Amino acid sequence: MTTNEIILIIALTLWGECRGEPLEGQTAVASVIYRRGNGNPERMADACLRPRQFSCWNPGGVTLADRTRIQEPQLALARQMAEGLFTPVINADHYHAASINPYWTADMGKVAEIGNHIFYSSKRRW
Repeated sequence: MTTNEIILIIALTLWGECRGEPLEGQTAVASVIYRRGNGNPERMADACLRPRQFSCWNPGGVTLADRTRIQEPQLALARQMAEGLFTPVINADHYHAASINPYWTADMGKVAEIGNHIFYSSKRRW
């Protein structure tokens, strides 16, 4: 996978998941992607595309055609991540919209609420 492909996948994930959030919230979602990829850019992109992990990639969600909708905050974060210049701001590897209460949070430690998302740590390695 090329660096440009990695940037595109991560930026589209950020756009699809949290484009309406403040930069702090977008950076927190980027931190989740970072942790799931263990800081490795290619693994971060793979984590984004893994089925049922980031809902924006579910059927009917984000497609590569949406690349023209990516905004500067998502692109800047994705570039930092792909180039090894990103530092996570939150120790979380899961999150969900505050408007829902998913079953999978039962055994997780709540880390923070930022914007419209609640962040958790599963205390496991990705």
